[in-house]
Amino acid sequence: MGYPPGTLDKAARIFDSGAGYSQLKVPSKRGRFRRVMRPTTARDAMLKLLRQCLERELSFSPQDCVHGCVKKRGILSNARVHLGQKVVLRLDIRRFFESISLQQVKSALQAGGLDEDSALLLGRCTTLDGYLPVGFSTSPFLANLVFDPTDSVLRSFASEHSLNYTRYVDDLTFSGNYIDDEIRIQIESLIEAHGWTIQNKKTGSCERAMRST
Repeated sequence: MGYPPGTLDKAARIFDSGAGYSQLKVPSKRGRFRRVMRPTTARDAMLKLLRQCLERELSFSPQDCVHGCVKKRGILSNARVHLGQKVVLRLDIRRFFESISLQQVKSALQAGGLDEDSALLLGRCTTLDGYLPVGFSTSPFLANLVFDPTDSVLRSFASEHSLNYTRYVDDLTFSGNYIDDEIRIQIESLIEAHGWTIQNKKTGSCERAMRST
């Protein structure tokens, strides 16, 4: 992966000890603060190299429905999918990165082709206190990797109900001609069945056309 195992183990031990990063409090849209971890220059360089190695060596590419943290996709490409639709349902995953555990990262890396020891070591290097931190350059890639099975389920459900589905990081959007309470409940149940929690304050349905300009 670009680093000898001994070096990665040492880095993991440093993170485990609480060193190698600082903690920032950044205001959120809800008027609260969220924790953002800022690694030291040396640790950040290591994380960026690990991310590049993971992107190169794992047989993983985010699905077309994923627009967050993917090259040549973003907020605009995500919104464009839903232009002209009569009904738009938006759901937000609560504490998206922080809800992803070391065990989930390890399992996803193993599913991507890494052996158990390597997956555990890389998981320790890219998580803090047993979860995926906001602020590490590896977190967006690993979050997409972990959420991929859920993307597949939601994408299939949307297709079966003639709906569009996209995800921009932790924001999920469904659109089409018709979304009633029963469909919304089914979508929420699928999300929760995969271990995610919906942020109720940002959940909503918009019964209006979205026009392109």
